[in-house]
Amino acid sequence: MKIQLLLIFAFFSLLHVKGQTTAIPDQGFEQWLIGLGIDSDATVNGQVLTSDISGITYLTLDLTNAWFGYIYDLTGIEDFTALEELTINYFEISTIDLSSNLQLKKLNLQSNALTSLDVSANVLLEELYLENHDDVAPVNLLTELDLSNNPNLTILDISNMYTLTKIDLRNNHNDILNSLDVSFSVMPDSQYDPTEVYNTICVAVDDEVLAQNNQLPYNQWNISQQHTVINFSANCLLTTNELTLDDAVTVYPNPTLGILSIDAKEGTITVVELYDTTGRKINEFKSGFEHIDLQCAAGTYFMKINSRDSSIVKKVVVR
Repeated sequence: MKIQLLLIFAFFSLLHVKGQTTAIPDQGFEQWLIGLGIDSDATVNGQVLTSDISGITYLTLDLTNAWFGYIYDLTGIEDFTALEELTINYFEISTIDLSSNLQLKKLNLQSNALTSLDVSANVLLEELYLENHDDVAPVNLLTELDLSNNPNLTILDISNMYTLTKIDLRNNHNDILNSLDVSFSVMPDSQYDPTEVYNTICVAVDDEVLAQNNQLPYNQWNISQQHTVINFSANCLLTTNELTLDDAVTVYPNPTLGILSIDAKEGTITVVELYDTTGRKINEFKSGFEHIDLQCAAGTYFMKINSRDSSIVKKVVVR
């Protein structure tokens, strides 16, 4: 009798697990899951059986390889708990929650529209690709990247990212990183100058002195930094200054007809840069922040506001 009851309990427990669903509110995301043969009911209904996705170890959503729909929202990715490799390329994804994807080893988020990325929970992460590609794709617009909780990182590619100013690599395992790419191959200007510097990045490392003197393990890093200056430091003041600057700056009106104001304490802002959605810098302002004539056509832009030791990115809509 006890054995029968246990079997009945196990049967209904299995039915319960198989019947659990995960919400997929973005139709494009669900169309991809259907197209890849993952969503077993093959119907766009805002959900997928959790059992369909919980065992997936490899997922590629790449517009250069296939077309099943356009994705804006990746809600539901958190239930892909077995993922070891995730590729999401050429979508306008601004945020992604990877806090439940604890098995991730390779993460490829090239040419999206990310403004921030939290991989602190992904301690097994070995490879991270965030590069931007060309002048027609979306662009990642991170200003800082914290990798201090990723001790297994061996490859980091953040090339062609004009907005990035700080990377925290203080993970106590700088000896295993072998590739760092912060170079530029997609130029923001029509005139190519091999000596021009397009970005300066502060990289926080485990040992500032060894890094600055190009000693072990830093002299073993394969660094690509064409058109980029790297400053190694023990502390780039990540996050704290970003939040302080964000709190201290107000941009208005937004949307705007072309004229806007930046309200900030005098002396806070050093330079303001305006980028279009392809990542091209189209204007720069070093004064007169209380009355800026953007001098651009209607559309969506990204404004990088710099202080002496930090920066923030604001989305600006011109009508």
